[in-house]
Amino acid sequence: MGREKVSVIMPEAGMRTIWYVDHSSRSVFDGDTLGARYTAGSVRERCLPEETYRLRQTLQLQEEAERQQHRMHHSH
Repeated sequence: MGREKVSVIMPEAGMRTIWYVDHSSRSVFDGDTLGARYTAGSVRERCLPEETYRLRQTLQLQEEAERQQHRMHHSH
């Protein structure tokens, strides 16, 4: 465990509960009891599927490479 003091345990398929483990206080919290923003459904809505994340990363890298080429071309 690095500097993280809270781990998140996401539910597997068919399970609803997300758990937050506070390593400092040695406590475990059910996301539903922490409020609407911390429920499994709410967290899933804010997370991207890995395919989407990788696609966005690839597109960002391509755009940056094109910008650098454009700058190099115009600097000569």
